[in-house]
Amino acid sequence: MAPVAPHQAYGAVWLAAWAGRRLLAAAGDSGAAASDGGGELGPQDLCTTWMCDMGGLLMTFLQLGQVVPQHWEMYTEQSAVGISAFLLLFGSLYTYFAALDVVLTGQSYFTCGISVYRCFMLNQPLIQMVGSFVLTATLWYWYLKYHKPPREEFFKDAARLSVFVYDGDKHQAYKFYHVFLYIALATALFSVIVIVTYGSIQAPQVEILAHYFGIISAVLNAIMWLPQIYVTYRFKHRGALSLAWVLFSVLMDVVYSVYLAFLGLDWSVWANNIPDGIQTSVLLGLVLYYDWQDRQAALEADAEEKLPLQPLTIASQYGK
Repeated sequence: MAPVAPHQAYGAVWLAAWAGRRLLAAAGDSGAAASDGGGELGPQDLCTTWMCDMGGLLMTFLQLGQVVPQHWEMYTEQSAVGISAFLLLFGSLYTYFAALDVVLTGQSYFTCGISVYRCFMLNQPLIQMVGSFVLTATLWYWYLKYHKPPREEFFKDAARLSVFVYDGDKHQAYKFYHVFLYIALATALFSVIVIVTYGSIQAPQVEILAHYFGIISAVLNAIMWLPQIYVTYRFKHRGALSLAWVLFSVLMDVVYSVYLAFLGLDWSVWANNIPDGIQTSVLLGLVLYYDWQDRQAALEADAEEKLPLQPLTIASQYGK
């Protein structure tokens, strides 16, 4: 059985619950064994109720839907200003390693010989993590397409922020993208070498490798929002950062953790959501505050424009 990696993937729901039930069966829990007919337990035996199915679909909606607003924001605004390159780097690598973990430890997903509907529900972890990686990685397209140097009136200390955003040189932005590509390609090549060396994707060494991919994913997930918090705080504006993306990320952390706890899983399975949830909550607060400041400034400017001209102002204008 594949080890459960502590990453954000919804696959942890299936794999952790599967692991727990197998441990109970091994310890002699006859009740758990009887509920499964005494046979070999697999992911397809779990979450067969409509409530669990709806929970899985909700996880898929949140996992995939949270990134779509950021695509729309950058496309409609035709801007990438205020977006930290480290956010895209950590985010794309985090989802990449999580997707690799699910692919390498989820061989049964590809061979499910049950109904189409149950097979679709069984493949939710695969859909969620691979889809999340594709949607996150393709943010690089908009980032590089609309990459422009920051304007001095917005970034008074642009030089200090260049390492977190960009320094006005498009080549600098591509450096972050190339780092992502090199790491992704090197990791994929190393995974193939391990699989070929040990002769099977089901080899224990491949499971160990997938476990480490999960750990790397968890570390990246725990720090991915920190550079964006710093940039947004210094920028005093959300720029091209989508409010919906941040909001969906907060909801994802809360709903995902509650769902895992509802299944009765140990706190260690979902505790990794805590640092990510704290960061996204802080970022959400900053975005809402700066948006409120912008609205207040706009209202004040509009009120000043509507004020009637005073005689003193006219007199002073003509020197009388």
